[in-house]
Amino acid sequence: MNKIMKIVALGDSIIKGVLFNQEANGCGHYSLSDHNIIDYIADHLHGEAINLGNSGTTLRIITAASALGKNEITFDGDASLRTRIMAGELSSLSCLGAECTSSNGFAPVTVKGPLLGGTAKVDGTTGQYLTALLMSLVLAEKDSTLTLDFLNEADYVKITLDWLSLCGLKVNYSEDLLHFEIPGNQQYQPFTRVIPADFSTAAFPLAAGLIAGKDVKIANLDFDDLQGDKKVFDYVKAMNGNITINKDEVIVKKSNLI
Repeated sequence: MNKIMKIVALGDSIIKGVLFNQEANGCGHYSLSDHNIIDYIADHLHGEAINLGNSGTTLRIITAASALGKNEITFDGDASLRTRIMAGELSSLSCLGAECTSSNGFAPVTVKGPLLGGTAKVDGTTGQYLTALLMSLVLAEKDSTLTLDFLNEADYVKITLDWLSLCGLKVNYSEDLLHFEIPGNQQYQPFTRVIPADFSTAAFPLAAGLIAGKDVKIANLDFDDLQGDKKVFDYVKAMNGNITINKDEVIVKKSNLI
């Protein structure tokens, strides 16, 4: 997500502490290829699909972003990616002006803009649908209204909203995150930000430290960050886990959990 925001922002942005994994590399492959010119890359694909590997997050975010262009782009990936349901997002995009086709709601997915904005219902089964729409609709021609009946992964949507605010973008939303008003024709502003460590990933060395006999140190965890998975450290503390949280690192010692 932060890589895509860096690409569309005016001026130079600096991202520090990026985790390079298969998911991030799939996003970076696309972003570094398009140079923020969606229609240019579409013209030079000659109908070939962009292979996103196993990056499901990229598939959902970049599908909505590509709807901002006027040319047709197809995204595909490996066998695992083809199991990631896209039907809910494509339905919302269609209501907002894009033309979308898929393989019964799965990749390969083809999208053609322009994404105009307007009103749409959003499937809250995964917060990634909403994240993808919010990131793109701020650039749409018209203002937009999104409504949901429910929302899973609300903490991740809060992270999206935090990033949009950092980039100078305005989104109005209800406290329950089920109603959004998004002004169109906005512009991402450049930013500098250190990406904190991922709490989901940190759970593995956390468990190792609790079992091992030596101290395990985990760096770059930001407990003020909005990641919901940071609660795992609260759970471990409640189980008598020996954890010391310092400014720059967390020290985990062997513990007799209860």
